[in-house]
Amino acid sequence: MVVLAASICTRGGKAVLSRQFREMPRSRIEALLASFPKLADSGTQHTTVEQDNVRFVYQPLDELYMVLITNRQSNILQDIDSLHLFAQVVTSTCKNLDEREILKNAYELLSAFDELVTLGYRENLTISQIKTFLDMESHEERIQEIIARNKELEATEERKRKAKQLEMQRKDAARSGRGAMGGMGGMGSSGGMPRSPSYPSYNPPSQSNTSTYDSYEAEKNKSFSKPLAPKAKGMQLGKKSKTTDMFERVRGDMGGEIDDSPLVAPAPVQHAEAAEPRVSSTLDRDAIHVTISETISAKLSREGAVNSLAISGDLVLRISDPSLTKIKLGLQAEASHGVQFRTHPNVDRNLFNGSKIIQMSNTARGFPVNNAVGVLRWRASPKVDDASTCPITFTVWINKEGAKYNITVEYELTGSDALNDVSVVIPYAGSEPVVSSFDATYDVSGDALEWTIGNVDEENPNGSFEFEAESGDENDFFPMTVRFNKSTPYIDVDVLSASLLEEEEEVTFSKEIKSHADNFLRNQLAPFSATEYQDRAPDGYPVSCPTLDLSATWDPVDKNILVYRPPGQVVSKIHQVGAPGQKAPDAQAVTWRSDGQFLAVGWSDGFVRLIGLENNKAAHHIKVGESPGSNITHIGWASSSIAGKGSSAVSQALRDGLVGDSARNGDGLPLNLPRELTFLEVDTALPKISPLPSSSAGSGEDALVFTLRTGIDFLFQPPKPEEYDQVSVMIIGTSDGQLQLSIYDSFIIGSFQCPQINTSSSQLILHASHPHVSTQALLVADKTEEPEEVHLVPIDLPFISSHPINLSLLASKLTTLQKLLRYLKQAQLHMQVEWRNTRELPTRFLRSIQGDLENLETGPRSIVPALYHLAVTGHAFEPVREWLVESLAERGHKRWDKAVVSGLEGLRNLVHENFLPALDRCAIILSRLRGLAQFHDTRDDIGFTLQQTSRLMDIVQCLQLIGHKVLINVMDELDSFTAFSTWLRFQIDRLASSSSASEELTEKEATMDIAKVLSYIGNYLIDSPLRLFFDEMTREDYEADWAHIEGGPTLLHVLDQALGKWENGQSSMKALPRIEFLVSYATTWANRTFKGIAEAKKRSVRLGNPIRLSAGRVVSHRDMRMSKSRNKETNVVTALASKEAKSEVQIFSVGIDIINGISTNRPPKGCRIDLGPRTLIDLKFLNDETLVILSNSQDNGLQVVSVPIRTGRLAYADYDPSRLSETPCVSVDGFTAYSFPEKSVSRPLRMEVNDRNNVRGDMPQRVCVVESNRTTIKTFTFQ
Repeated sequence: MVVLAASICTRGGKAVLSRQFREMPRSRIEALLASFPKLADSGTQHTTVEQDNVRFVYQPLDELYMVLITNRQSNILQDIDSLHLFAQVVTSTCKNLDEREILKNAYELLSAFDELVTLGYRENLTISQIKTFLDMESHEERIQEIIARNKELEATEERKRKAKQLEMQRKDAARSGRGAMGGMGGMGSSGGMPRSPSYPSYNPPSQSNTSTYDSYEAEKNKSFSKPLAPKAKGMQLGKKSKTTDMFERVRGDMGGEIDDSPLVAPAPVQHAEAAEPRVSSTLDRDAIHVTISETISAKLSREGAVNSLAISGDLVLRISDPSLTKIKLGLQAEASHGVQFRTHPNVDRNLFNGSKIIQMSNTARGFPVNNAVGVLRWRASPKVDDASTCPITFTVWINKEGAKYNITVEYELTGSDALNDVSVVIPYAGSEPVVSSFDATYDVSGDALEWTIGNVDEENPNGSFEFEAESGDENDFFPMTVRFNKSTPYIDVDVLSASLLEEEEEVTFSKEIKSHADNFLRNQLAPFSATEYQDRAPDGYPVSCPTLDLSATWDPVDKNILVYRPPGQVVSKIHQVGAPGQKAPDAQAVTWRSDGQFLAVGWSDGFVRLIGLENNKAAHHIKVGESPGSNITHIGWASSSIAGKGSSAVSQALRDGLVGDSARNGDGLPLNLPRELTFLEVDTALPKISPLPSSSAGSGEDALVFTLRTGIDFLFQPPKPEEYDQVSVMIIGTSDGQLQLSIYDSFIIGSFQCPQINTSSSQLILHASHPHVSTQALLVADKTEEPEEVHLVPIDLPFISSHPINLSLLASKLTTLQKLLRYLKQAQLHMQVEWRNTRELPTRFLRSIQGDLENLETGPRSIVPALYHLAVTGHAFEPVREWLVESLAERGHKRWDKAVVSGLEGLRNLVHENFLPALDRCAIILSRLRGLAQFHDTRDDIGFTLQQTSRLMDIVQCLQLIGHKVLINVMDELDSFTAFSTWLRFQIDRLASSSSASEELTEKEATMDIAKVLSYIGNYLIDSPLRLFFDEMTREDYEADWAHIEGGPTLLHVLDQALGKWENGQSSMKALPRIEFLVSYATTWANRTFKGIAEAKKRSVRLGNPIRLSAGRVVSHRDMRMSKSRNKETNVVTALASKEAKSEVQIFSVGIDIINGISTNRPPKGCRIDLGPRTLIDLKFLNDETLVILSNSQDNGLQVVSVPIRTGRLAYADYDPSRLSETPCVSVDGFTAYSFPEKSVSRPLRMEVNDRNNVRGDMPQRVCVVESNRTTIKTFTFQ
């Protein structure tokens, strides 16, 4: 025969231990074992199955299988004989046939397998010969080991004796008042109390199965071992010397009983009088075998409180003799702790409820042969009010000192039954823990610390374990896993008898009782919050905020984006008004920024609008694409770091708190002075920009954005130090296959076409990035809903990491300039409104008298000479008198005065508080950009030139000149109008009053400034000088002036000449002095500069080759994550799942090599996650290391499984789309599973996850579950 491999696997095909004897890849072995359960027949004891070119020879070992994989030409009789020998090796080596015991004795089992088979051929050996080969005993070596252990024990006793003596001497010295000790075995006295000496601690080795039996070790454990009892005195030896009878003990060790010892001796028991319980195996059972298996699951808090306790049990019957199938079992089943029993559907339920008898409902049928059948199940959830309901409790004490955590784990036996083989597995993520408990038995592996307690009973009811380790978070040491076994079940269930139905004759049966902890410290999610929505959330909603407990949903009826916070309060309602004559647009995609400050909403009108949390006004409007019918499919928004090695080193030095000359100079300036000067914000010394008045707001997207103080402060935030080396990147995908790239929220780089897939256009459906990697990942497909396959496309953005100018500085200045230009445009529109308000009403009043004056036969023909005549002579022509007294009167004068004064004052405030301060900030930014252009004048990759920035500076200077001109004219006109308004009211009262009141009015006339009245009448009444800056322009004048100044001389000089000609009454350029013209001209030149910078960045963007990823079925669930490992390797991990295979998740890992910002893909690797009996609901990546799977099962209910995605944690193999069935399969049984609190979630529909962050206060890791009613989202945290 040729044995290809020998394996111990679970019933699901997961390899627990495997050894191949011929050259075969590991993936081939795993694929064969994964297909084995589908071929195996559990109804037979020994059997074989064949597949392709191999034969499986297998035998059940309790819940496991012993499987030999041979070729089909081998002798079947030899195969079965070899299988028996392999099974004997396993059963004699392991005390219990479970996964934990198999892995614990893996080394001994593999050594035995190698003795059995060499290069695939069976060796002619017996079990005793194999035992002899594995023992490799040496008489001299054993003597030396015994002597060494004796010396260690004597040293420990001597240390304790001396410590006790020192303690007694200190007490004597304290009582006598002496400050020193003397006369202590050669120890001299000193001037103070001596410190107790420090002796090296001894950590006993962990108890493990060895290949030899040591009677000395057994004798020592019988006499002195009390593991971890805090009040015990440690290991105490007798008064007799340990060396007097050493050689007699050695002779005893060499006795004849060694030949009768098992193949591999089990770990010695703790007490001599406690007999080893009989271990049942498949080789020593009776024809009727009953297994009572019970599982204890509990959730304990770190403080020791029992939050929940669940008991589940099964009674399994296995009959190997066909003549004994028609039997009945007499049971003892006490209904305690609220237990609920449930029988098999084929078992007579009424008979069990009445008499506690198990038999078939149809007595003509018997129980199956050679098949383990579960005939009874029970479930119980005892009340946790009484601490004694839980067999054992644990309390965790955490003390943090800097980056180190000192952790003490304390246990206490709270039940009445003794527990065996108690151990605690404590995970850790940082440095290796340092254990300070000197008498503890523990084992440190790569990522976990296992504390072996042993037996916990009345003699050892409590104990503690203390260790110290470095970690970034105390949650890295959780969840702790507790394992133990009980000799008696928690629920009193027992089989008392077994008898034949027809003969009424009792028959013998074997019985096995197993009660153990499964997820004893079961990980449970803790409720965090719950939010109720007013209406049902549509597909894809709600979307939770990554940094705050907020969520956004879409109301399709009223077309509102609603942002909620618990328990159901609407904090923001976002509604987008449609264009005139069109309905309001619909929201198509919603994404939060990573810091939670912005919400990006893609609308059906082709815009992505960025809304801040402070108000519901859109801060930025991003036009997406040119196709009118395209939809926005996905918005990817992430933050990338642009820090180089130098800045990272400086930042680390500052974090380390360096002081002195190396960190600061004599003036106390920071070490990274160039960086601080680069981001020095001069405009922070200027007054804040004021919000625009809401009363005169116009129409358009930006009409109300700048009218609130909160909106202004939100838009014009100075960059924070932690953001100096970061830049946000947004990638927007549309249904026509376009990708639009933007940086720093609103600076558009350009559009790109998605790669074509199978001659069809593709759409963006997912986006992933890493803050320290310039390359980002796109997941595209031919459709957004349930595509057949997806493609991974890397997109290289080398300008992020290799730009001559700090990209964060450049992008922040450019976007701030964009916002200032928008602000200037709105200020100009508000100024236009105020200017019109000052002219409309007075013009109507003056137009009403103009016709009467023109009809006069003698006298003035217009209002200006008529009012001039009235002011100089005091005589009013009849039309003027009627107009003043009857038409204008007191009410009309008040309206005139209010319109002009409020308009001029509003215009003055706009220029002084809004227009000129915004221009000052534009000048500061352009000065910075001009300096950068001068410094990098020889480079063509920065995207802008010195000439462009100089031209923009020239335009800003022209606007500043016009602004000051407007301010001077407004002040003069307002001053003159005040005098004119007072005089006009005087004339109305004088002409309408009697002769007695005219004398009082004459006194008022003496106090008037007639010169200002005449100035207003002559210069401002009909035609104001402000008309030059605010009046309407013809299209011809606009185009003529634009053509004249485009590419011409200095604009400020041209404007100065035009103003001089206009003041002298000469004809000049009509459009150039207009504020509207100059603002439009500045915006045009700025857009040219922005376009050049964007083109320079766009030239370096590269889309990689698509990588096909397929799950073999329609993809219904997907997620993607980009991670960077500690050894600087970059990987893109994609998880896919299908509704057609609800218990399977495909994971793909694609490595990316990046050189100078250009990526190269490594071949993809794949792995399958087998959920077993669970049904997938949703999946999401929590962080770079964890995939969270929300699943449901009949046994465990709703669970969240945490799957590690690192290459070392999952068995990845080369991905071949044509051989998906051979992809390595990993069961989730070995991963951490979290349950939901009882009755907290009924039917979840989808899930979102958010990692821990402290952007706006410490927020833990969260799982957000949307209920099936679509009106509730519940948030839970990991404990």
